Amino acid sequence: MKDQHDYKTQDWLEVTMPLEVAQAALAAMKKVFMDWDVLNEKPPEFLKHMQDLAYYVEQAGGGV
Repeated sequence: MKDQHDYKTQDWLEVTMPLEVAQAALAAMKKVFMDWDVLNEKPPEFLKHMQDLAYYVEQAGGGV
């Protein structure tokens, strides 16, 4: 499918989960990111996924 945001062709599936699960996953990713940021200079590979999840949680009305 065509991703309208980065103009690259990619396969993807829409994943649904309860908002509480998404919020817990985001909190865990933020904790890992804070620890990573202290120990490493380059950003972690999951940073893009964390940003995407934060966007979708915000869109669902869950706050960040």
